[in-house]
Amino acid sequence: PVAVAAGPYSATGQSTAADTEALADAVAAATRTPKNVERDRYRNPAATLAFFDVQPSDTVVEIWPGGGWYTEILAPYLAAGGGKLILAAPDWGRSGAEKLKAANPALYGPLAYADFPTFDGKPAEVAPGSADV
Repeated sequence: PVAVAAGPYSATGQSTAADTEALADAVAAATRTPKNVERDRYRNPAATLAFFDVQPSDTVVEIWPGGGWYTEILAPYLAAGGGKLILAAPDWGRSGAEKLKAANPALYGPLAYADFPTFDGKPAEVAPGSADV
């Protein structure tokens, strides 16, 4: 089990006990990559996401998802709670998340993609004010 502390980690204090439990379950999920789980003790995902008050119904933008360390926590958590995960990276920076989703599409739910950074005067693909975190 993973402990998720509210209080000092919560930016707005809006998390419910069910949200806290759902986040702890996402962090402790057996579907996570063992190599990524090993990094949890250094990265403290439960405390970090609680600090940013990530709610299961939020729209979250994950910039440069890389190998998917946060993706494998956030995508199932948000999919189960009606939220949305937007992966912001160039096409070549999305392969880790795409492999995770391909292995378990139902768990990861609908992932959205946005180019980041944008070049040549192209407008931002995530509109200002459209994401919670």
